[in-house]
Amino acid sequence: MLRQVNYRIMEQLKQSYPTVAWLWEARPSSEEISKGCTKRIKLYHCDPFNFGEVTLSATGKLEIALVQMVPLAEAELQPHNDEDLEEQDILDRSDVKQWYTQKGIALLSALIDELNVQGHKRLTIKENGDVFVTASGKQQPVDTIPDFPPRPAWEDLCVLAREDDIAAEVCNQELTVSWA
Repeated sequence: MLRQVNYRIMEQLKQSYPTVAWLWEARPSSEEISKGCTKRIKLYHCDPFNFGEVTLSATGKLEIALVQMVPLAEAELQPHNDEDLEEQDILDRSDVKQWYTQKGIALLSALIDELNVQGHKRLTIKENGDVFVTASGKQQPVDTIPDFPPRPAWEDLCVLAREDDIAAEVCNQELTVSWA
């Protein structure tokens, strides 16, 4: 029964987020599924959402509410609009598309091709442009991307990458890029 629920959840999520992945925070039991319940799932590649509330009714109805949860301390630090950004950060955001189309897509594609052949499925990029893969539980340096866009432009960079079927998301102080 749980497998069927899993398929239905994935089917609904993929309609809006084709690269989505998810995990149960606590799997529902067969009894909970039969009676109806609400359970939380952790979402990946579903920016800006990082959690979902899955409600199963006793009649078989399935509803998913997407949620973005951040610690309150972090929420206070995030700018609410461009007026809160410094002038240099605003310019960097508008320049990220130009950087991506002129250099970024070629650099990322070459890195992904090389690392994929080597058996890796994910890389992380630091603010200074240093590229790492995780091997044996440790980050290993791979390359450096020159002129990598600054942190305030990363969300825009993720959107551009997703348009080229590259899964990218901001995780803490890193940009994570993954592929299948």
